[in-house]
Amino acid sequence: MKILWSAHTVEGKRKFNEDAYYADSEKGLFMLLDGMGGPGFGEEATRRVSFYVAEFLESMMENEEATWPYERLEKLTLQENILRVGFLSANERLYKEALQEYQKEVMGTSLLIAQVKGRKLILGHAGTCHAYLLRDGYLSELTEDHSYAAEKRIVPLRSEKNISLSVLGLQEKLPKAQFKEKTLKKGDRILLVSDGVSLVVSNQELQRILNKNSHDLHAFCEEMTSLAESRDTSDNATAFILEVGD
Repeated sequence: MKILWSAHTVEGKRKFNEDAYYADSEKGLFMLLDGMGGPGFGEEATRRVSFYVAEFLESMMENEEATWPYERLEKLTLQENILRVGFLSANERLYKEALQEYQKEVMGTSLLIAQVKGRKLILGHAGTCHAYLLRDGYLSELTEDHSYAAEKRIVPLRSEKNISLSVLGLQEKLPKAQFKEKTLKKGDRILLVSDGVSLVVSNQELQRILNKNSHDLHAFCEEMTSLAESRDTSDNATAFILEVGD
């Protein structure tokens, strides 16, 4: 199954960009990360975590009989479990490295992974990034929001909207993560966005953009991030689109 992709990221009102994305279309591995920790630290967290997860998944592909550093959960499929262990391993590694190098927890990142294996989409998610599926013209959300506002079921102050309750690297044990599988079909479009987009661009607007009769995925990404910037987003904004081909 061929996967076309494109992504675009902007700083917004900030002077630095802690959002990052990773793509390896040959291995069907795509990641969106939203770092935190301030200048340098958030960017370093996204760089390290994307490398750690890609390294772990590569090792599992090479040796499926390898000993796992964490237990498997019966409620998850094999591929969901592999992704989960990748999350847990990256979290523990980043947490310990921060303590060793800086004597405190200074680096963290939200992580959203879309892995394509055959006709299966395997999603892994912790934090405030969002994943959506456009199928037959309808946009549905695939991920939960691990933010303070969503957890408390409140209408938050603007400053509280993107406070994440689950971030890789800031605690020894990852508080919360979500894993799921979905069968793909030709023409599906998968959208990954950071909260710099999701907080200011509605689902209806995202659906309208994705439904355009065009395969210019980069133009779609640019339209989403430009729309976020025009609404005075206080955060970095990133849009990442995958399209399922033959």
